Amino acid sequence: MAAVLSTSGDGSGGGGDALTLDFISGLTNEEKLLIIVGSASAVLLIVLLVVCLVGEVCPLHTVLYKVLSTSGDGSGGGGDALTLDFISGLTNEEKLLIIVGSASAVLLIVLLVVCLVGESAPLSGSSESVLERSGAGQLNFSLQYQTNGDRQIGKLHINVQEARDLPSRDYVGTCDPFVRVTLLREKRSLRGSRSSVVCEFLTRTLRHTRSPSFNQTFSAEIVKTDLKDCALKLTVFDEDRYGSATEMGSVTQPLRALKKLITSETPQTVSEDIRPSSKTYGELLFGLSYLPTAQRLTLTLSRGSALMTSRVTEDIQQFCPYVRAFLLSGSGRLIKKKKTAAKPAGASPIFDETVVFDLPFAQLEVVTVLVCVFHRPPEVAHNSNGASGDPGDDPPESRQPPSRRELCVGKVAVGRHVRGDAAVTHWISMMQSPRRTVSQWHCLR
Repeated sequence: MAAVLSTSGDGSGGGGDALTLDFISGLTNEEKLLIIVGSASAVLLIVLLVVCLVGEVCPLHTVLYKVLSTSGDGSGGGGDALTLDFISGLTNEEKLLIIVGSASAVLLIVLLVVCLVGESAPLSGSSESVLERSGAGQLNFSLQYQTNGDRQIGKLHINVQEARDLPSRDYVGTCDPFVRVTLLREKRSLRGSRSSVVCEFLTRTLRHTRSPSFNQTFSAEIVKTDLKDCALKLTVFDEDRYGSATEMGSVTQPLRALKKLITSETPQTVSEDIRPSSKTYGELLFGLSYLPTAQRLTLTLSRGSALMTSRVTEDIQQFCPYVRAFLLSGSGRLIKKKKTAAKPAGASPIFDETVVFDLPFAQLEVVTVLVCVFHRPPEVAHNSNGASGDPGDDPPESRQPPSRRELCVGKVAVGRHVRGDAAVTHWISMMQSPRRTVSQWHCLR
């Protein structure tokens, strides 16, 4: 639907369609939902009135007739009287036809409003399907508790078996999944309850698959009486070669819910739907513009907001952010990468820099721009030779600092075929407004 209006907006007299698209693009998800609900309520009310006016079985039919008859007795009420005469002369088949036709018309109006305003609808031009939005797949694992001689302390064996139907990567390709296994113990006090980490494990990463088979077993020593206070959390990640791993979703299994865990001599198999992750690590404001004559894509990096600096440094005073932008082809191949300067800042840094990519117009439909916010630690910024180190270069092995991916605060991808309403809307707005910078806030993942 959005594509149809975009096409009509390019021709003569299409300014109204363009204004409509701009208006819709500026709406928040809550405002779009309000429009959809309001439209549906209005048309359902119209259907109800038509049914009650035409159909004699409706309890309000007599009331409506009395209202119209009363208004028809006064001055200027001839139209109401004619309406009543017209309805009275209809056969039952004609009345049924009017009701069905009215219902079909208003349902069509609702469908058009939903497809125009709700970008998640299949007709809106988004590359994401409804099924991909609704879940994050399924995770299968098994648990077995075995005690030793004193029968008080035993081992909890955790076997991560497989995952099924994981969502593909937001911007390109399938995914490279791995699972983080965390055993949590809940501690209760007068102040409430909190969870502490007992132990943590990582599976290996499996490449290019949405249904990985891990079949890895981990063991944790734990007192039998503590099992009732423990829970197992399995978090599925997608490893990213350019930035931090993306959290896809998680499964939490309280051990007290497994009644036969202590008594059973066989592993307890669990199959759970993965709860999609909505975790974000701050926001980034940047603008996009494309110059057709020069075939140049410009990324204007403005500022960040509420960045989760604790991911990369314990001391916010040492937080030194910079941005890397990766231009990727439709197949995920790296075309070009550029970065801004690193400057000490707080959780809401101001970048005020631009990066430029040479890009043919024909490639606008297929490329993706991946924007990552990184932290440059002091030991990299001030290396031994006194030069400012490039955070993209591998540091000397003797220092063994965190890898560059571990220093990524968060990332966001924009492009025509990126999954996510904000990313697609921003890219389309840029394509529809050549030579003009279109700015928008994005959540970092």
